[in-house]
Amino acid sequence: MKTRYSHKITQLRRYENPIQNPESSPEGLKLPHYTLLSKITLLLALLPLLIYYVNCRTSAEKYTRLQEEQRLDRFTVKDLDPLDTKSNLKHFLSSNEIRLDLYKPYIENLKGGYVGVGTDQNFTLMAYARSDYAWLIDFDPMAVYLNRIHIYLIHISPTFDDYASLWEKKNYKSTLGLIMNRFSEFPDLPKYKRAWDLAYQSEAMVKRFKLFKYMTRKYNFTSFHDNQDDYQYLRQMVAQKRIQPVLGNLLGPSTMRGIAQSATSLKIPIRVIYLSNAEDYFSYSDEFRQNILAFPIDDKGLLLRTVQKKHMINREPECNCYTEDRFHYNIQKMTNFHVWLSQEKRFNNLLMLSHRTHIKQGLSVMDKNPPKKYMKKQPLPIITEGNP
Repeated sequence: MKTRYSHKITQLRRYENPIQNPESSPEGLKLPHYTLLSKITLLLALLPLLIYYVNCRTSAEKYTRLQEEQRLDRFTVKDLDPLDTKSNLKHFLSSNEIRLDLYKPYIENLKGGYVGVGTDQNFTLMAYARSDYAWLIDFDPMAVYLNRIHIYLIHISPTFDDYASLWEKKNYKSTLGLIMNRFSEFPDLPKYKRAWDLAYQSEAMVKRFKLFKYMTRKYNFTSFHDNQDDYQYLRQMVAQKRIQPVLGNLLGPSTMRGIAQSATSLKIPIRVIYLSNAEDYFSYSDEFRQNILAFPIDDKGLLLRTVQKKHMINREPECNCYTEDRFHYNIQKMTNFHVWLSQEKRFNNLLMLSHRTHIKQGLSVMDKNPPKKYMKKQPLPIITEGNP
């Protein structure tokens, strides 16, 4: 039934949402139209906002670059121990430890700082720990140069297979060409070539990669060779320049202290220290003690070590505590190691490890405090400044 308002309702409906449905616009209805003058006026009004946005973005980028430069400066160890000039120095260009899997449950996702000796085993361990920063220290310059080559080859290799292929003998010349081009402007370029030649001649990494496969079959070992997440995490660390190989001695006066200063400056606690079997060759001198005590730590920090069978059975003839590779694997909380190193009595790793707790074949945890006879009235200060 029509009412006197029906024609008004019909007329209003003709005006509904003309933007979405232009065809519904009644004849004579014109949409907003901007003249050239009005467009220029609008642009001039928005111009200060645009300039402000560009300046803010530029300032943010400059600030980010400055932050990155400052981060790299704090990360870099500037004072290094003097070069060992021994001509008969034996080069350990790849690891022969095959039970690194024993460490994994203890260090997985610990993050923080990583300090380790040696070469390829460090990449396995820092990937397990998802370390934020890593310092790879060795007194053999060839190990240091080889670690830098590792880092570069990981950077240019999207997958582990690509990375592994660069180490094959058939690719010696092509990989050497890549290395020479990458480090061409470095004054120590011949040392990079020397490190690569030593690794090539000994087939260090080719043999190690084969050993990886054996370790996986026998011990269910996983690492960056078969875990894409681990490999990509290493590539991320490399891209962000968070791995630093440095020349140094665990007993030296400079490098270890420099690492401690860098970690403190970055407010990063050292969560993993890997010493391999280096402790088999020295007792805990004052220099070593102070170097370790200088590291910023927290209650999550762990020290990883191995002990060779020949050293262990000299002290424990009945000990059946080593693995197939003739190593014993030990884990110790850094807080506990600090307590031991703070004592006056001179001792070495074997004396301390006689108080270890057995976990399983080839693995133990060092968790006991020193006996009273080791105690001194005023222990050395445990240096932990810089802990977050």
